[in-house]
Amino acid sequence: MIIAIHHHVNSRAAALGFVFGMALLSTASAADWFAGVGQKCASNLSTTFVSDATLRALVVATDRLGFAGSGNNIRLTYKLLSTDLPNPRTHYRTSVLAVDQRAKADLEGALTRAADKDPLPVIDREVDIVLAIATDGLASFVWSAVYGGAKQALGAKPMSVEGVLPLLAVGGQINRDIVVQRLANKQLWADLFWSYNVSVGSEKRTVVLASCRLPVELTPTTIETKGQFNNKRLTLNGGKWQVYDLEDKKFDSMILEPAGQDEEWIYANEMQAGKIWNQYRFSNSGAGWQTISSGNWKFLYKEITFQ
Repeated sequence: MIIAIHHHVNSRAAALGFVFGMALLSTASAADWFAGVGQKCASNLSTTFVSDATLRALVVATDRLGFAGSGNNIRLTYKLLSTDLPNPRTHYRTSVLAVDQRAKADLEGALTRAADKDPLPVIDREVDIVLAIATDGLASFVWSAVYGGAKQALGAKPMSVEGVLPLLAVGGQINRDIVVQRLANKQLWADLFWSYNVSVGSEKRTVVLASCRLPVELTPTTIETKGQFNNKRLTLNGGKWQVYDLEDKKFDSMILEPAGQDEEWIYANEMQAGKIWNQYRFSNSGAGWQTISSGNWKFLYKEITFQ
């Protein structure tokens, strides 16, 4: 059983050690690792799919997934749950667009505007392509690698943009498949594929329209500690973390402000008089809640869950 350090978070002297000799800190903990990283799209058409305002339905949010940023710096926002841990590789399929006359025109416009004119992978059956390709093993997220993976795993064949256009029809459906996964460098990325399933006579085909890899910003809303006693529940409310004592059944006076994310930790600061009083971080793999003392990170709890 993982045991939390037996400190009471309300006790500033015992539990938090009056960080750095009770001095107020003046710098934040971490910059967001995903800031400025940008998406990696397999083609110009793929870039259009995540950035073209006329195709916003293709990046519609769901309960746990959303999109943030603009231009070449789009990221996936992801509500982390403990069921995803320790190393999430979770698949989500969303039917994002029922093709009507307007959507058909928008899609035809996006296809014809694509400057690269790379052929699109076509598979002779309905498939969840993102699950069939080992995308975490791709050396780079470019069209040739994605197409090569689809060809090897699924027997995909190339079809020109001009060949795909007649397949678009009112009543069709575009699906979006997303896999959130932790790569070897511990960064969380999301691989996205948009596919169009179409029937040609008695045959069904899957046309892979676009694919991108986006950095992931974690957006948990509840964190709960799992110690022997004195457990806490942190709830994000109005952009700040409120701390609730599960034993005393009351809120602590401490309010934490988000302070960035690196590959492994979510940071937060306790502020007083406009300056940082204490610094904290929460493992995005559930491996604890820490505070900094005398320049070193120390555990307050060694297990947390995300709800």
